[in-house]
Amino acid sequence: MCCRLLQKTRLRHMNSIVIRDSLRNELAKQMRIEEQMREKRKQQKMEIEKLNNMINHAEVSAAEELLT
Repeated sequence: MCCRLLQKTRLRHMNSIVIRDSLRNELAKQMRIEEQMREKRKQQKMEIEKLNNMINHAEVSAAEELLT
């Protein structure tokens, strides 16, 4: 009886460890994905700023041509 209870407790404990490790791995994976998305968003913002500057420069140039 005692050995069976101990065995059952150990099994539950091992299952808990497996679940904990699985959750830790999933959390690490999600954090990596989040960081990649953050970096991609940052790059997209920089690209938008670059294109916006190009458009502004073209508009200023076009306006200057109209005035001359």
